[in-house]
Amino acid sequence: MNVPDALNHPVRRQILRILIDSGEPRDSGEIIAAGLPDLSVSAVGYHVRVLESAGMISRDGGATGDESTYRFAATAVDDPEIVAMLESTRDTDVADG
Repeated sequence: MNVPDALNHPVRRQILRILIDSGEPRDSGEIIAAGLPDLSVSAVGYHVRVLESAGMISRDGGATGDESTYRFAATAVDDPEIVAMLESTRDTDVADG
């Protein structure tokens, strides 16, 4: 998936914001606790896979194959266009979520 399509969803933008703002890898539970309390672990897993396929996050861990054991980190943290887009949509995404 390409970057514009991956970022065309408020939940994915929120996940990427959470990872960028934290500055360190987070697992699904930590992502949920940081601002997406209505999302399930499997829903987070789906959205992070989309972001990963677009090259905006990386995953680490998960030796057991259990999605909840993975930790995710933002790789798009230094991309000024992505960061600017996330900032310009922050208020709308938070209000919708």
